Amino acid sequence: MDPRTPPGFTDELLKAAAPTLQAISDSLGERTRNGKLDDDKKDAHGRFNTTHETLKNLSVVANKAGPEGVKLLGQTLAAATPDKSELNQFDDKLKALQKEKTPGLDKLAGSLVTELEASGKSKAAKELRKEHVSLAELPPPPPPQKPRWEEDMKLADAHNAHSTNTRGDFNKAAKGDYNWMEGDVSMEINDKGRIEMRHDPIHEKGDNLTLTEWLNKGKELGVGLKLDVKDEAVFGQGFLNEVRAAGVPEHQLMFNYGFQKAADHGVETRAMFPGATIAINPPSPDKVPKGSDPISEMVKMVETGGVTKPVTFVFEYGKHPTNPADIARLQDLGPISVWRGATLTGMSEEDATRHLKKDLGYTGMIDLKETAMNDPGAAIKDTVDKGMNYAVDFAQEPGKYLKKLI
Repeated sequence: MDPRTPPGFTDELLKAAAPTLQAISDSLGERTRNGKLDDDKKDAHGRFNTTHETLKNLSVVANKAGPEGVKLLGQTLAAATPDKSELNQFDDKLKALQKEKTPGLDKLAGSLVTELEASGKSKAAKELRKEHVSLAELPPPPPPQKPRWEEDMKLADAHNAHSTNTRGDFNKAAKGDYNWMEGDVSMEINDKGRIEMRHDPIHEKGDNLTLTEWLNKGKELGVGLKLDVKDEAVFGQGFLNEVRAAGVPEHQLMFNYGFQKAADHGVETRAMFPGATIAINPPSPDKVPKGSDPISEMVKMVETGGVTKPVTFVFEYGKHPTNPADIARLQDLGPISVWRGATLTGMSEEDATRHLKKDLGYTGMIDLKETAMNDPGAAIKDTVDKGMNYAVDFAQEPGKYLKKLI
């Protein structure tokens, strides 16, 4: 729902859609009564996590609604909720959404507790009160803090925390002076149908945040959020809708797509997020049509391919353009950004950044790490961590590795 929705619009929409809301609530009530309808099983439409996703969407609506709309949500849910202390997964999913800091969850749960108590459903209300309070008991929201990344800031001033997938890494970065957080978007391994922040296709060390949790933590800080999509499957699991539901201001969003992902999903992304930045990476040489070149293909995507501005063109350090004409062609459309790969130049981060900005005139996000030559300790740690990740993954799922040996 558009953050610029006029006051009262959501309440009127909820009133008009009362029969649909009742049907949704009845479905949740049935899933609460029937313990066999678990979220780890597909529903009648072939989807996982039905209870979780439905409650999350209702929370987003509650976040936009006024007092009348929130009351209607609570009344409708309360009417369909069985009055018993065993609510199966219903209360568990509310608790999970609370942990993710889902916008509107406190209002939705608070209204439900209020209406359960008003209708005499004391057993269900008592169970929910273990984690939630009534609307009247909700504390006032904290005063908004000054965002770290504001709409008039230039991408050249971005200070990006390159890896914030886990709770520990995100919290550590939040204590620093970063104004952007980067995360890798993948499908969860253990919880089918859900999206989490994970770089590798295997289990990783640490507590990986869910996509919703990562978005909400970033929104709370007011940082820019760079979403690096690793797993193509997320697009079929509501990735863009989940981002939109978080309500992050569009100038604080960047979708980092490989060239083919940008070709496949860039137009849809732009339609849903007119003010977000789409980061376009160069195509691999074998994918460039005969008679063309990577720079021309990137330019064409913006000029005629529907992936309109705002964009940034992203290159790995060592593979970035140095020809003034190529730089000018790109930066007429959007700033050039650079990340450090595995190049061993021996140049310090400061010197390399200065060269890119001063000598080449790049105006995008410069996100360099020290090379293995300059920072061998960090390189060794990364290698050890990755090795441990594969060891843990093998211990949990040896079958997929043994298949490769047969």
